[in-house]
Amino acid sequence: MYKKAIVAMWFLRLTAMERSTRIVDASTKDGTMDIYGKPAMKGKTGGWRSGMLLLVIEGLAELAFTGVEVNMVLFSKSVLRQSNADAANTFSTWVGTLNICTLFGAFLSDSYLGRFLTCVVFEVVLVIVNKLFNINQSVLL
Repeated sequence: MYKKAIVAMWFLRLTAMERSTRIVDASTKDGTMDIYGKPAMKGKTGGWRSGMLLLVIEGLAELAFTGVEVNMVLFSKSVLRQSNADAANTFSTWVGTLNICTLFGAFLSDSYLGRFLTCVVFEVVLVIVNKLFNINQSVLL
């Protein structure tokens, strides 16, 4: 009981400036705000709650990419009637384009948009491109 009284007296002696300093010390210190417009606290924002969303999105994107990647040469040979060399060239062009897009996305993320918004934008682009690719396949068949 004695310790609680000392702690309570110590807390009451804190000035308003010291209290606000403690709040700022617990915040992320990079200017980020929570959904209520207050400084984001390190212990209450981010973490696995928001990280899990990104992990699931990236996992599904990799699953879609692998499905397209595995079937691309076979699709080019059987449906588009390309030779082995042309099908391999199509696949190499696809992989090279994706690698360039990765560098472009990293530049946008670091310079302008931020990590989360860049992931969201490029996931939307990926879904649109995959849908267009599926439409293109159904038209060619």
